[in-house]
Amino acid sequence: MTEPLRKEFLLFILAEIVTFGSITLLQFVDFPLFLFVLLVMHGGIVLFIVLRKRFAKAGLAVKPFYQRTYLLLALFLPILGYALGAVVFGYPVDEGMKRTVSLILAGIAILASAINTILFRAHLVKRIPSIKA
Repeated sequence: MTEPLRKEFLLFILAEIVTFGSITLLQFVDFPLFLFVLLVMHGGIVLFIVLRKRFAKAGLAVKPFYQRTYLLLALFLPILGYALGAVVFGYPVDEGMKRTVSLILAGIAILASAINTILFRAHLVKRIPSIKA
């Protein structure tokens, strides 16, 4: 892998870890820390966007890998909506259910993300033969 693309691929992995870790952690933290974790999560999303532009600039088609990542992030929207609805409408939150669902979603996201990352690396190796590391 050429050094710049190797760095970008490793940053892609870091963005996955930061974003999925943060979105999972959001389910377990209280308000003051919630804002910090939310900012960190959005930092990961910004990193995804910047990296996508860099890969595109290098002439690499990365859309399917990013779409899968975005789909995995969307898995968390119902549980986030449930928690937000509790704040807005005042209904009680079943914390046990929320945490269980969050951990299940995190497990699915980690597994699917790992598979997506392996496929992404294979795609990069195929497109750029000098990429082997």
